[in-house]
Amino acid sequence: MKKSQIHMTGTAYGSILALYIGCEWYGHAADVLRELETQGFNLDIASHGLLIRTFAKVDDKMKPLLQAVEASKFAVCKVLAKLSLEESPDHSHLSPILYEKVVGFLDGLKDEDEARTTLIQLYNAFLDYFWQRGLTGTSKMLLEKARKVYALNTRPRKHSKEWTLDVRGLSVGGAIVAVIDWLLDAEDNVAVSINSSDLGDLNMVLITGGTEEPQFSTSLKGFLLGFLKKHESPFIESSENPKKIQAAAADVVKWVSQGTFKEKLGFIV
Repeated sequence: MKKSQIHMTGTAYGSILALYIGCEWYGHAADVLRELETQGFNLDIASHGLLIRTFAKVDDKMKPLLQAVEASKFAVCKVLAKLSLEESPDHSHLSPILYEKVVGFLDGLKDEDEARTTLIQLYNAFLDYFWQRGLTGTSKMLLEKARKVYALNTRPRKHSKEWTLDVRGLSVGGAIVAVIDWLLDAEDNVAVSINSSDLGDLNMVLITGGTEEPQFSTSLKGFLLGFLKKHESPFIESSENPKKIQAAAADVVKWVSQGTFKEKLGFIV
């Protein structure tokens, strides 16, 4: 490309970086990361998210890229380098010091209208990172912070006949954490009234978005349906609204209370 005198941009380098990482050509990916820095380009938002999600699972093949990240002066690389030094935990929380480094990085982003998309995408990338690493407690902590910053609509809401959870705008990791927390809350708060006459009319409704929604809502809906089906939940796609997945609250409480759900997921908060 240099010989052809093609004009390179940060976004162009980012596309090549994505190609190399996708093909697991980590030595070439490392060269591109170094070239980005040498040429004075900034990492674009897509490359930020790509690197964060990639480093959720570090193996020996990634050593060249890990070395490039450790040597990089990019802010996100400094965070990832510190995170990669922590051994795979046997618990659900990242160390407080490292968590604060992630939060500090996110808080350092400009909270302006033009930076809102960047903020959302990086929060979502770290939610995926923590979920993939099995850091369920840390995932929940970051989700609660995200709900104060941009994901206000993702708090569960109770109506007369529905208890809804809207996960639109969250990444897969963030959505899974929100769903699990919601289900465990159902066990704690609904089970006490399982014999009441009105519980049979209460539905738990998960709003995932439809095919016309932007970004990853279609894949998010499919992933959540597959996740809930895998764990033999009573949730099904709504026949009236393709943006919703729902089940009777009484059936959900019975399912969650069986105990196997929490053990299978290892969800600790």
